[in-house]
Amino acid sequence: METNDKNSQTVDKNGAPKNGNIVATTVVPPKPETKKPEKPKKEETEKDELPPIDDRIYVVEKLFSLIERRTALNDSLKKLAAFKLSTDSNRDELQIRDSKNNTWTTANSTAIAEVVELLKRTLERKVREVESQIIF
Repeated sequence: METNDKNSQTVDKNGAPKNGNIVATTVVPPKPETKKPEKPKKEETEKDELPPIDDRIYVVEKLFSLIERRTALNDSLKKLAAFKLSTDSNRDELQIRDSKNNTWTTANSTAIAEVVELLKRTLERKVREVESQIIF
């Protein structure tokens, strides 16, 4: 037994008075564990939420078409990168032909170089646009 200095009463090891008086204590029952609702399995959810087959096929065809377009643009870029202009303006030539077979030709190396650079920038921009559309 121990003695509490404040009241000089006898107390037990938990600090409760041992003077014969009954002390009312409140016991708080532990809270029952709340069980989180289980999420449905992924496979079951995915099967229920799949879009119709026609929609999925359309997306695949669209992706395939975009990939083909990207490949063609990159091939054109490679051809332009390999294009070398000479310093002699008589050796290079640029010809433009329209649907009515009208043609325009130039041998000006500076003008041809500027057209090639413009085409490169345009093709690079088109590749970026196509790549941004490839989403799945």
